[in-house]
Amino acid sequence: TRSFEVGFESSWLDNRISAEATYFNNRTVDNTVPTNVSITSGYEKYLLNAGITSGKGLESRLTVTPIRNQDWNLTVGGNFTYIDNRVEELAAGLDKLALATYGGTTGSYAIAGEKFPVLMGYGYNRDPEGRIIVDKITGYPTASEQLINMGAALPTHTLGLNLSLSWKDLSFYTSAEYRTGKYILY
Repeated sequence: TRSFEVGFESSWLDNRISAEATYFNNRTVDNTVPTNVSITSGYEKYLLNAGITSGKGLESRLTVTPIRNQDWNLTVGGNFTYIDNRVEELAAGLDKLALATYGGTTGSYAIAGEKFPVLMGYGYNRDPEGRIIVDKITGYPTASEQLINMGAALPTHTLGLNLSLSWKDLSFYTSAEYRTGKYILY
């Protein structure tokens, strides 16, 4: 793995305002992952040099304390994160690599050229107009025969806000987080 990271931290006005930001970029060649093999081989798993992955991102935080005295302390903060992890290529002969599956097929996968990791599972059969085809007897949607890429498992963007309020020995803290940048196909 080769990685590069640069960042800064700074605070002003007796730590009433503080900020930090970090940029990172990494690339891993010959990721070693355990993969399942037939138990008739005498083994359950073997290690495979699976391919090349890369990741880049930005993490930032800003905190402001507008009120700080003997009895009161109010701090408001926020953070933003952008992360883009991708599978650049897989080992020869592999179009996808199962990382963790549930029931043998549906689960988390690495797919060359896609975000890392993605969820794959069975979708619904659809007519030419995109409507889900329902089984006439059961009334349930009919499942596709092939696994489909259902979307990225991790968000690309994360925005967080937090508030801390103290009065003497009584403290109140709250936070909220918004995540976006992933898509789920259903």
